Amino acid sequence: MKAVNKKRGLILLLCFAAVIFSANIHDPALASCVTGGCSIAALLALYKNLALFTSVTTEEMYIRSLTITTFFNIGMILVVISATALTESGIVTLSASGENVFATAVVAIIIIFSGMISPRLPFNRHTGLRLPWTVQDEDTWKVAHRILGITALPVALCYIAASIIADDPKTVTLCAVAFWIGLPAVLSYIYYYRKMHGDVS
Repeated sequence: MKAVNKKRGLILLLCFAAVIFSANIHDPALASCVTGGCSIAALLALYKNLALFTSVTTEEMYIRSLTITTFFNIGMILVVISATALTESGIVTLSASGENVFATAVVAIIIIFSGMISPRLPFNRHTGLRLPWTVQDEDTWKVAHRILGITALPVALCYIAASIIADDPKTVTLCAVAFWIGLPAVLSYIYYYRKMHGDVS
């Protein structure tokens, strides 16, 4: 437990550093690089200690799912950092519509990937839909992540279509993510509540 708390403290410190740097570095390209570096360092620390953090994930399939998720997150951070650095430095120029297409593609890829991997994620407190009720009960965790998996592709397709025709892509993104996260959050809470009160076998 002491080792777990030490590693968890390191990851939290790196996450806080990322937030602080992003708020205080005024050069967008530099802020993106430093913040991304802290985030990647936190993810690498998580990756190196997966077995320590998730003692229930001794099966190879579970470890593989967590590993894939961690490296996907690192990859997406690198893509966003690279795009930000290239555009802010003037090496690459994107129009407003081009930026919207890139942002939409990134969000859609994250939703689709997360939907594919979510049902395979083991019960843990570090990767996945971590809500007070999902991290308290393994059955609730499974319900939430099954719903995430089922709804991911429809949400991603509707999101892409709405982004094409909508005038405000930021609002569309917010609504899509809120719905995709909100639906399993609400339904899993209902399941958890009923289970805790003896209404679910």
